[in-house]
Amino acid sequence: MQSKKDGDRADLRTIYGGLTSVPYTFLTGVLLDDEGSIITYDWDRTQEAWRKIEGPDDGAQFHVDGVEAIEGAPEVVLATAFSYPIQDDELATTFNFPRIRLTLDGISSDGHWSQQKQNRLAQEFLEVVKNLAGKGVKRLHLVLAAPNSVVFTFGRRYDKRNLPEIVVYQYERGEPVAYPWGVSMPVAGRDEAKVVYVR
Repeated sequence: MQSKKDGDRADLRTIYGGLTSVPYTFLTGVLLDDEGSIITYDWDRTQEAWRKIEGPDDGAQFHVDGVEAIEGAPEVVLATAFSYPIQDDELATTFNFPRIRLTLDGISSDGHWSQQKQNRLAQEFLEVVKNLAGKGVKRLHLVLAAPNSVVFTFGRRYDKRNLPEIVVYQYERGEPVAYPWGVSMPVAGRDEAKVVYVR
């Protein structure tokens, strides 16, 4: 990172590919932000190889539910289903906040190979978050079922200064608490990331 700081952004190119947990992937995106040109790769399970995110945008959009029912709640759960459904009973093991759902048309674990699509959906996500902030939401609890590259892109696009605090959670299937830990992101005036545990 030091060599990046010492160079001209126009002369730098970052290659990203990862298989980390959702909270740490989102955090990586937040930390890299818009630092120069970033080329993103993801693991293609079918081809068993790393693949560049560069395909065409299929136009799929998020359906948004629950925004009108939050009634001024300061904290909400934002369940964003990109590649797999997010179950209400599993959310209930962890959260007791109003829920907003973003559900992608034709949920698919293989529909993310377009950077244009990822950027567009990240912007749709941000518009929902801005709407929630306008309704008085101060803290988001984000549950995100998405491929690694999508999580990374969403983290890059999250506005560090003007959006609410956000905690991004890890899913543990079959556990009594389905989302047992998360990372509170260094945004909204917070200088450092912090791991939080659900008790």
